[in-house]
Amino acid sequence: MKYILLTVLMFISGAGTAAAAPFADMEEGDLFYTETGILYENDLTSGYEDGTYRPEQPVTRAEAAVFLQRVQPLPQAETEQFPDTAETSFAADAIARAAGNGRIQGFPDGTFRPGAAVTRGQLAVLLERTYAFPQAERTFPDVSSSHFAAGAASALAEAGIVRGYPDGTFRADRAVTRGEFAAMLVRAEMREAAGEDAEALTGWWETILLEEEWEAPVIDKLLREQRDLLSSGNTEHAFLTSSTLTEAAGELRTARKEAYLAGPGSRIESDMESGSFMEKVFTYEEAFAADSYRGMPEAPDYVLDRSSSGSRILVTAPHSVSHIREGDVKIAEGYTGAFIRLLHEYLDVNVLYLTRESRDPNYYSDMAFKEELGRLASSGDIDYVIDLHGASRTREFDVDAGTYRGTLTPPQPVNALMEVMRGNGVEDVRENDTFTAGYRHTIAYHTFNEYDVPAVQLEINRTFREPRADEAPLKQLFTGLSEWVWLLDEQPDYVTGDR
Repeated sequence: MKYILLTVLMFISGAGTAAAAPFADMEEGDLFYTETGILYENDLTSGYEDGTYRPEQPVTRAEAAVFLQRVQPLPQAETEQFPDTAETSFAADAIARAAGNGRIQGFPDGTFRPGAAVTRGQLAVLLERTYAFPQAERTFPDVSSSHFAAGAASALAEAGIVRGYPDGTFRADRAVTRGEFAAMLVRAEMREAAGEDAEALTGWWETILLEEEWEAPVIDKLLREQRDLLSSGNTEHAFLTSSTLTEAAGELRTARKEAYLAGPGSRIESDMESGSFMEKVFTYEEAFAADSYRGMPEAPDYVLDRSSSGSRILVTAPHSVSHIREGDVKIAEGYTGAFIRLLHEYLDVNVLYLTRESRDPNYYSDMAFKEELGRLASSGDIDYVIDLHGASRTREFDVDAGTYRGTLTPPQPVNALMEVMRGNGVEDVRENDTFTAGYRHTIAYHTFNEYDVPAVQLEINRTFREPRADEAPLKQLFTGLSEWVWLLDEQPDYVTGDR
């Protein structure tokens, strides 16, 4: 499934011809292409009226004031108007705010000189005042300790915002071009926005700006990286959002939901509305809950229900009833059994589950449950294994995907899980938060390492497994789970790739 997106890279000129960049005078591979694209994508610049950016043209003091006001807004402040800056100037407000708040200063003769080019020394001071980077001991041979920009140049160089020349000089009096200014501004913003993740944020933006054709797994990956960057605490930072990505995510979510509803989703939705879905939930769970969740004494230890349609997905529930580990009886993880019975009914995937109290299949390997798993996994009929578990309601996550540091599965299924679940109201989906599936006898670890079949262990918070208290969370969870499992079965490319 491929989603061809109109990104910010597809600038359509007035003549109707397509250029591979937001500006008519820049193209992929040009110096500062990525940085100017980021400014454009964030509505921080639209270039000139003729569609150009003019990256080699010196940036003026007026333009610098406007750019900085857009990315780091300052409040209005009392200040005298500079005699050479007209009230009607495009930069008048930005200059007044910058001067009034001490970000920028005029010259001794009282002028501002809005049309004058900004030097590297002046820009270093501007950025240091704006972002307050820590002072550093680094020095440049051509910048004396008494130079007005000495401290700022050192601080910005240490932070990776500005760089010296190959000969080690800084050249503080050299004019800064609009392209260089874009690069320095983006570096400063990313450093502040993401801290130690600034390099990852740069890579994230480069992917957004350089991809013209995005497949669904790329969108899932970018959205996940965006959430990871946002978790640094800068949740409102403009550079951590992308209108292009937001639009792409919306299109992808709609397309997935429509495809799901055209398949099994419509039946599930209808059954939820009629009430028959919850009747099935309780009926299925009743068998596992027999004898205080010891299950059915007359039943075999486990049941394997094979797909009649050739599904290559296997879902397991080793804790659907109570189970024994090192002599101790462990309680059942309620409704995990009902979940996979429902997945088999609605999606016709393969399911393997415990039906009566026995040794823990997720802790021991020398048992019939694991032997059945091995026969199926080694048959070549299974592409992916999903091992369902239940977690305490005190856990902070909604769902935790155990992948043992990402070694048990390609990243695509987990990225898709996060986005599909979020689309169904299950917001907090994590990977390896608490349960990593790293113990060698877990279903997921055993399946991958013994049979080279990718697998994941899913821990579902108890909040989504208490339908007698509130059935809505369970419905949300099952809708997301079934949509994700169906996606993996319908799109096998999701379960292939680098691990």
